[in-house]
Amino acid sequence: FEYVDEADAALIRQLERGDLTTSDRAVLLLARQSSLGALGRHEEAIGVGRVVLALPGLDAGLRAFALVYVGTQLRAEGDVRGSLILHEDANAILSSRPFTRLQGMNLSCMGRLACDLRMLERARELNASASKVCDDHGDRFLAALGLANLAQLEQEVKSFSRAEQLYTEAISRFSAAHEPQYQGIYETRRATSFLEWGKLDQAFASFGAAEQSLGLVHAPTSRVFLYAAWAFAEASVGREHAAASRLAMAKEAAQRGAQGVTGLALELLGGAVELLGPQPDPTALAYWRDRAKALTPTDDEPGSTAHNLDARLALRLLERAPARHHVAACLAVLRLGAETLWFAVDEASPVDLARRGPTRRLLKTLVDARQSQPGRTLDRDALFQAGWPNERVLEEAASTRVRVAIATLRKLGLRDLLLTRDDGYLIDPGVEIRRAEG
Repeated sequence: FEYVDEADAALIRQLERGDLTTSDRAVLLLARQSSLGALGRHEEAIGVGRVVLALPGLDAGLRAFALVYVGTQLRAEGDVRGSLILHEDANAILSSRPFTRLQGMNLSCMGRLACDLRMLERARELNASASKVCDDHGDRFLAALGLANLAQLEQEVKSFSRAEQLYTEAISRFSAAHEPQYQGIYETRRATSFLEWGKLDQAFASFGAAEQSLGLVHAPTSRVFLYAAWAFAEASVGREHAAASRLAMAKEAAQRGAQGVTGLALELLGGAVELLGPQPDPTALAYWRDRAKALTPTDDEPGSTAHNLDARLALRLLERAPARHHVAACLAVLRLGAETLWFAVDEASPVDLARRGPTRRLLKTLVDARQSQPGRTLDRDALFQAGWPNERVLEEAASTRVRVAIATLRKLGLRDLLLTRDDGYLIDPGVEIRRAEG
C-alpha cells in the first residue's frame, strides 16, 4: 500500500500550490477522491468531493463529474436517497451538454440505484438507456455497466437464466476493454447467481476466475465481497477449513476497504458461514435471526443500507444458512383466510381480497401449487385460466392481465414471497402456509 499513500501525499502537496486555477484544483481533488473511493475510504472521499462542489465558478463538466462520484460513494455508504439526489442533479447538467461518456456513467449509476430501490421497470429503462448511450458512443466498457446492473436485477427476481446471459455479455465486454477490476466484480456476482441457482460447480469456477482478475489490480473492497461469498460457498458444501480460510482473506482485505455496504455484507456472510457450521451456538442462531429481521428492507425505509443489491444478496444467503437448524425467522409465514378472501404475511394486518376476484383466484392457485409441489412454477396460461376461467382473449391481453395481477399481489405485501422464474411464477418454497379454519 506504500505507493498508494505516496500518490495521495503527492496529490496533497500539489493542492498546496498557490498558483492553481479552480479547474486545476478540482481535477486534483477529483483524482484524490477517486483513489480514496477505490480504497473503500468512502467517508473521506465524500468529504473531498464536497470540497470540489463548493469551489466557486466550477466548470459544469467538473461539477457533474463530482456529483457522479460523490453520489457513487454515498451509495456505497448506504445513503441511497442522498445518492439519488446527486445523480439527478448531474443528469440535469449532462442532458443538455455533450458529455456523452459521463452521461452514460451517470445513467448506469441511476439504473443501479433503481435496482437497489427495487423500482424494477425504472431500473430496466435506465440501464437500457445507459447501455444504448454508451454503445452509440462506442464505449463498450460503460455499456457493460448497464448490462451488469440488469443481470443483478434478474438474479434478485430469480430469473437466473437471463441473469447468466447478461453477466456473460457484461464480463466479456469488461474483458475486451481490459478492465480486470470490473471483470472480477461481476464474475463474483455471477458466482453468487450460480450459488442461488444451485449450480455449485459453475459457482466455484466463477469465484476462481474472479480471484484471477482481481489479482491484477489493487481493489481491496472488491476482494472483501469475493472472499466472503466464496467462504459461504465453501461452508455450504461442508468444507469448514476452506471456508474459514476464505473468510480470513475477506477480513484481511477489509482492513483497507470495508466500510458501509461492503462492511455490512461481510458481517452477514460471516454470520452465514458461522450458521453453516456443524453445531452453531443457539445464542448465535438467535442473534442472526434478530439481526436479519432488523435489516430486512421495507418500503418506508429507502435510506436503509439494506436497500442495496449486495446487502440484500448477503441477507438472502444468510437466510439459507440456518434452514437445517430450524431457524425460520427469516422465512415468512403466509396466513390465508377461508376461500382466500384475505391474506397476511407474518403478523401484518390482513389484506382483503373479497372484491378482487381474479387476483384472489390466482393467489389461491399459486398457494395450492406451493402446498402440493413446492418449487413448481405456474406459467401464464395456467394463471390466466385460474384468474379468468372460461374467458378467451388474445395472448398479449392474457399476459398483461397476469402481469398486472402479479404486480398487484406484490404491491399488497407479497413482494418477497412471490417469485419469478424463467418458466413462470411460484410462492417461495421456504414460506410457511397457514390456512384459517372454517
